Amino acid sequence: TTLEALHVKHCAGVSQQLIVDAGRLCPSLASISFGGSGGRWSDTLMEEFAANAQWSITDVDMSGCAGLGDAAVGALVKHCQHLRRLDMSSCDVTDAAVLVLARSTQALEELWAEGCTRLSTSAIIELAKNSPFLRLLVLTHCVQLPPTIRSACISINPEV
Repeated sequence: TTLEALHVKHCAGVSQQLIVDAGRLCPSLASISFGGSGGRWSDTLMEEFAANAQWSITDVDMSGCAGLGDAAVGALVKHCQHLRRLDMSSCDVTDAAVLVLARSTQALEELWAEGCTRLSTSAIIELAKNSPFLRLLVLTHCVQLPPTIRSACISINPEV
């Protein structure tokens, strides 16, 4: 099939199997959005989805999925080598997720991390240093980050 985008954000009736099957059965799938589903999705689900989807995925919106954390981001990075956009806002991620993105995802252009309250300045700086194509970094409501984080990132990567 030639399905390129699947957006089921805030759809309570969507099963985990649908997400996994989309990755397996739709080789042209480039964009998936299943955010806003609270704790319904797990890191295990993301690993299975990413392993099936692999190369085609460039855009993932998992925002608001409290059950997704560092392992989910790690699975995406491991299997989806062309990831350009990731929205992990309000997910249970830490510096480990940001560091795996910084060290493994050269194509990343946009990272949304709104409300991710366990990220540190050092991890964000590492991401800015190692992401040459990063143009959008959204860190609103990351209360532990200092107000100077924006200028620090821009001094390292003027394109951010």
